[in-house]
Amino acid sequence: MMRSLLSGAAPLCVALMLLTGCGSGSGDGAVAVAPEPTDVRGGLCATPVDRGSALLRSGAAADRVNTGNQPSAIHAGNVARLEPHFVHVAAGAREKRGAPAMTEQAIFLAAGRDVVAIDRRSGCEYWRHSVERRPDGAGPTRRDNVLRSASILHEPARDGRPPVVAAADAYGHVHVLDATDGRPLWSAFVGTEPGAHRVTGGMQIHDGVLLVPLSSSEVGRIAVELLQPCCRTHGILAAVDLYDGTVRWRHHTTGEASFQLGSGQFAPSGAAIWSTPAIDAARNRVYIGTGQNFSRPTTETSNAIIALDLDSGEQLWHFQSTPDDAWNVSCETRLAGLLHCARPAGPDFDFGAPPILTAMPGGGDVIIAGAKNGTVYALNPDTGALRWSRPVGRGGALGGIHWGMAVDGERVYAAVSDTTIRKKDAFRSGESPGLAEMQQVEGATSGIYALDLRNGNVLWSHHPQHRRGDGLRDSIHSAAVTVTNDVLFAGSLDGVLRALHVHDGRELWSFDSDIAVRGVNGVDGEGGEIDSAAPVIADDTLLLNSGYATFGGADAYKAGPGNALFVFRLAE
Repeated sequence: MMRSLLSGAAPLCVALMLLTGCGSGSGDGAVAVAPEPTDVRGGLCATPVDRGSALLRSGAAADRVNTGNQPSAIHAGNVARLEPHFVHVAAGAREKRGAPAMTEQAIFLAAGRDVVAIDRRSGCEYWRHSVERRPDGAGPTRRDNVLRSASILHEPARDGRPPVVAAADAYGHVHVLDATDGRPLWSAFVGTEPGAHRVTGGMQIHDGVLLVPLSSSEVGRIAVELLQPCCRTHGILAAVDLYDGTVRWRHHTTGEASFQLGSGQFAPSGAAIWSTPAIDAARNRVYIGTGQNFSRPTTETSNAIIALDLDSGEQLWHFQSTPDDAWNVSCETRLAGLLHCARPAGPDFDFGAPPILTAMPGGGDVIIAGAKNGTVYALNPDTGALRWSRPVGRGGALGGIHWGMAVDGERVYAAVSDTTIRKKDAFRSGESPGLAEMQQVEGATSGIYALDLRNGNVLWSHHPQHRRGDGLRDSIHSAAVTVTNDVLFAGSLDGVLRALHVHDGRELWSFDSDIAVRGVNGVDGEGGEIDSAAPVIADDTLLLNSGYATFGGADAYKAGPGNALFVFRLAE
């Protein structure tokens, strides 16, 4: 049942919390209760963005090697003092995408089609920039030009250039803005197939170059575009000059598609990149993860971790987890399936979680990668050779391991979803929000897992549940996780954010974000399911996106759509 939190109307907010239990979680640890804010005022900021404010956090997975590990003042001894400080609501949006960037002064966030800069303490707004609204000409899988990239990036001022923020949208356009005032510096389509290429994963910045992962909407559109042949598009990593938008190189995950006499389809295709690349500056490499092929014959670069040369985009090695996997949404339909489904249809076991480059205990580096098949892999970064693998889930269309993991030098933390859904229904969910019903796969082992970084042995696991209707359900962890000091944060689809002790998985704190809210910006909204982006942590602050609608409305596992960014701070 949705409860209420009214930020900016503090006395009423506190009264509602005391009466209704607003913000309380379902775990054994402490639960968050909002205090009466003393320095939240909203409105427009009286001062400009400080171009020299120190960067605290940027990117989808905390850093350029995707560790999901962020230094902060939050630890097991004080995490119970985390309290909601204010909420920012994205007016008109049905979900909250993109991990915000944060400086000591400001938060840079995505709100529908807008990039917004707000004050980290007061919530006042410095500036707002709206990307161009584009006509709905790309079929039912995309209804508006929302900012879709997994994070907002911030690059500090350097070499006489202003600080910038970067975001990307559902039509494959990258937008780079002056971070001080939101003035657009450039905006450009960086793919090769207008109407198909889009940016889902997080971008990375290295030495003035923006690395942009491109996925394709053709995987869903082909289920309704009966007269279009399947399938022509594939994944791309584009290296783009951060300051003028010039494309320096593109890496194509497959060759150009051609007509296949045997199937009547086009191939190769697919191997989309919808995760965040990892930058290995020492080896001058970038590592990417790819998805399944859309049609047959399949390629060795699908469901793969691939190492590329940073200067040229040339492939150096690849590791494939699930071969011979070809699938698109038409495989769930009758007529379109006869025309477009790759037969036999594969399990759809992408690498959606960003590959992680980290140091091994005792020395040496390793790449940690988690796939939707439910397995964590450790790879040699020099050759791609497998060091160890550990299945922790059964796998499913939505994971297995879905959006991201974290490491801390001793352990790997993996969220296991083990769920499936009829994606053809989910793509229609804008008209019928409850149509797409999530299900656990047979033998599901949904939960949070800690693995020994040295060998993949499971050290502990945590399997929370929530009450829905007349029974208990497993809480599904699809979103990426974040670790700071000795605390792991993990959000579940029922809307609950949990803090777990890294040594034993013990629950220390929780917050239920599935509540009605009034934003500090004066907009009424609501929280919902937590998916995609991990919580963003820095200093004494935690940011949580709540609300997700891509795979349908609320059901036994999902809290459903929402448009809230919760800003937490450690209480004094």
